[in-house]
Amino acid sequence: MNKVTNMQVNTVKLLHRAGRVMLCAMALLALGSCRDDLQEPKESTHEQTPQVPLENYIGKVDIALEATLEPMPDQSGRGIGYSLMDRSEKIGLDGNTVSAGTDYTGEFAPRMYLTEGSTRKGFLIFYHDSGKKVLRQDVTFTVIEGVKKADGTIDPTAKNRVQCVVKNIDFPAGYTLKEEFNKSTNDEVSKYPGRIPSTNTTKKSGWHVMAMLDFQGTTAYSYTADADATNPLRNRLLFGSSQTDSYSMQTSQSIDNTYPLKGNEVYLNTPCASAWMPLYITKAPAEPAAPGKTPKEPAVTGVNLELRFKPQGVLLQYDLTSMAVETQDLREIGIVSNVLDFKGYYDLNSASIEEAFRTKDGENYGLPKWVPNDPSMGEFSMHYAPSTDAPLSSGARVFPWDMPTLSSSRTPAFENWSSPGTNKWDVENASVLSLYILGHSDKASTGRPHTYRWLSTRKLWTFLELGGYNGNGKFNGNRHLFYFWGMPRTADRLPQANKRATYLFASSHSLMTDEDAWNAEDGFDTGVFQDLLRLAISRSNELDKLKTDAEQADPQDTATLEKKYRDTKTKYETQDSYNDYRAHFPGPVFTAAKNAKQKASEYLRNANKSDITPRTQPLMVLHQTNRTFPERKVYHAQVVIRPDLMLSEVIYQKHDGKNYSLLEVYNTTVEPVDLSQYAVVRLIPSADGSHLAFRNKEGQPVESLEHALVLPLTALKGNADPFAGSALSSLKPSGYAYDDAANRARPVYYKTVTYTTTFKGLWSGIWDYSKLVDESTTHPDRSLYLLSGQSILLGASGYVNSPVTKKESSYTVQLLEPNGWFKPLSELLEANMDKSYLRYAYAYADGVKTNNTFGEGTLDYEPGNAFALIKKTSTGWQIIDATGPVGPKHLAFAGSYSDFKTEMAKHENAQSFSLQRLDGVNYPFIAPFRTKRLTSKWSDDWNIQTDVNQFTPGRRFGYSGWDLTAPDWEYQIKRTPIDTQFTTYQDARPTRGH
Repeated sequence: MNKVTNMQVNTVKLLHRAGRVMLCAMALLALGSCRDDLQEPKESTHEQTPQVPLENYIGKVDIALEATLEPMPDQSGRGIGYSLMDRSEKIGLDGNTVSAGTDYTGEFAPRMYLTEGSTRKGFLIFYHDSGKKVLRQDVTFTVIEGVKKADGTIDPTAKNRVQCVVKNIDFPAGYTLKEEFNKSTNDEVSKYPGRIPSTNTTKKSGWHVMAMLDFQGTTAYSYTADADATNPLRNRLLFGSSQTDSYSMQTSQSIDNTYPLKGNEVYLNTPCASAWMPLYITKAPAEPAAPGKTPKEPAVTGVNLELRFKPQGVLLQYDLTSMAVETQDLREIGIVSNVLDFKGYYDLNSASIEEAFRTKDGENYGLPKWVPNDPSMGEFSMHYAPSTDAPLSSGARVFPWDMPTLSSSRTPAFENWSSPGTNKWDVENASVLSLYILGHSDKASTGRPHTYRWLSTRKLWTFLELGGYNGNGKFNGNRHLFYFWGMPRTADRLPQANKRATYLFASSHSLMTDEDAWNAEDGFDTGVFQDLLRLAISRSNELDKLKTDAEQADPQDTATLEKKYRDTKTKYETQDSYNDYRAHFPGPVFTAAKNAKQKASEYLRNANKSDITPRTQPLMVLHQTNRTFPERKVYHAQVVIRPDLMLSEVIYQKHDGKNYSLLEVYNTTVEPVDLSQYAVVRLIPSADGSHLAFRNKEGQPVESLEHALVLPLTALKGNADPFAGSALSSLKPSGYAYDDAANRARPVYYKTVTYTTTFKGLWSGIWDYSKLVDESTTHPDRSLYLLSGQSILLGASGYVNSPVTKKESSYTVQLLEPNGWFKPLSELLEANMDKSYLRYAYAYADGVKTNNTFGEGTLDYEPGNAFALIKKTSTGWQIIDATGPVGPKHLAFAGSYSDFKTEMAKHENAQSFSLQRLDGVNYPFIAPFRTKRLTSKWSDDWNIQTDVNQFTPGRRFGYSGWDLTAPDWEYQIKRTPIDTQFTTYQDARPTRGH
């Protein structure tokens, strides 16, 4: 008898579950693996007797199996879950020790669980020693012991054990269980195992069995025969996708996320497989014959009580934390890799099964052939600075990764900033995990529009808030855990060593203006949408079971069961009364679910279009690595989003021929920043007028930063040598005398503020808002700092040569007439300093002194110029931000030099204007934050204001309603930012040579 069955996908990965996070800054940690993850568990001390002991089934069913499940996860609703626990505790529970000197305080690891009393979909594969004899059977496992109890409590010391009994299996003639038992060549087993009555006769058979657990679905499969040559889609065990599209809601289900709290749960789509185990056959003694009756021959049962499931593949755990002071809206997250597969199927055809049995390892594990889905890169491209470009750093780049974007090929109007810097990512055998949608649109969850007081939109769909302050005295959470399942590729399928790459990336938008917020259709409730998807899957599974029952029924029952299947199918497909959520999503359940999913996808696409948020980055690289993942582990990575300092405003102004320009430097992060690590340099047109070059001490353009006049921020200390205490002393111009140093620095505005804040962890201590120089002993190595969300203003030589203020004991006195040009600026400076937005406003003249006047220097900005912000790195220095395009290739700026020059020409005769970073721009235009323009405007990031009332000196943003509040920052990263094994990334990256 040749049966054919079809199993539907059991679940759907839902949209982001309720939860909020805080993320704000960007640095990246290498993905390291630890031995605490998927090790052999200790013997459980938790004992529990099954409600129906397996031995009770002997003689009543064909197959009776028990299995223990080793640690690893599966997927929502029907899969194997993970409950978070302290990482050190889990290591000890698994029988390992924490390495000396390793601190896992505050870190979490997932503990796999099954729920007692629940059931799990499974699959049995039988193979006979004689060869070419293969059977396949979908089954149900019952959880007889679980880490998660029926009441929901977690016992991490318990085992996860399952039981499977199958009443009838059609073994082929000549190889039935009874015939195998009666073969004289099959030896008896003296005792197997102790739970089977000793009075039974137990024998070996020629059959071997392996089991698979919690697959996502199957294609139609032949029970005893191979798939027809004309139907190659048969005999497949699916992971990550459904073979049938009738009710499929999602294509990839190998990702989940949660807060890092003990007891929180995640679910991942993970195949679990057992070793090949012998199928023993046991038979009870014949019962005494009743008078006049023939002795009843007992039935035989195939048994094995020693199966052990091992999860296949690996789990990537990303512990994301944010250090941004402004609220971000994470809308998508995903992984692209050419060393991992995220979906595919096991080939269950006979040749594949025979090969799996023949090549099993020393522990008898041998899996059918894994076949990944054909990868589709779609519109995914890489953008990066070619190696031929003028470097923005010395030594190795501090940000060696390249920048993926989904916007490069979507619209011809999008500009590629240089053709050598655009690379269609055609790395061989690339694999992409579908982007994971994060979001909430229901009013109860978001409190829209009042959660963020500065937003006026009435139908706000927030996604996953990262970092920042929501305006109601509450910070968004600053940590979040993301989990991805993947199948490591075999050695023959890995690309070349110098082209291996795995990227974690995200689409992150500002949530600071109405333009940044996605104005979703009112009534689209994400929570209800999730419930609708659950219902649709439940109905789909019900139909699948009814169909299978009809196909496998005895002939006399077939007609009745087929009618029940057809009637139920008609109801679910045509009647909206079976849709419990029709008030939100009308129509029959399957139609409503598909329409709602399509609407959610449309929202996501629209929310990420550049014409909605033209000032935000398309995608950010959160983590990159060129490693492989060969072992069955959880691989841990700590990932920090840290934007760093940013240039946020340039105010150009001249009065009486003197330059009174201002440069604003803004701290985008929630932690103090040591200003001694930074410097600024002015950019001026190159000799041939084709680009912006660095300005040297003689006022001439130079192409090398080593020849430029660089102003370290330590100049604000007022020392005779402005480079005293600077980490960038290598950039000090040789032979240049900073004479009359005491008079080179003057306050633009000064006022003592008594506010203080207390930090813990790495930045422990009480911090004073009024002093730029910290005189405490708590953190003496950071003596020149800028607090979270604060700005400093650097003034040009006019404030030194002809001061507008003078410093008294605790404040500045204005020297100009009451209604002079400085009045509106001073009012803004006072207001912003009172609220602690502005920490320091000082001018510094580093030009040549002639006749008691300081000549033009770094801060004496002119229309058509720009500034660059330099930071000390472990290998030298790097330009991390700029107000105009740098060098011949116009780097570090969201716009071309020709557009920049055209825009600046409009204001070349102006007495004053403000070049302002647009609200919502929270990251510099430089990898890994962004390397790709989004619009055809002169700049994605900047605009120019000519009305002095629109200037915002000392406050990086101009909108109202947002309040600066010091966060309670306790979490600190304990892994090194770039692990030693990844330091050769420059020589091992998919874009090498570009």
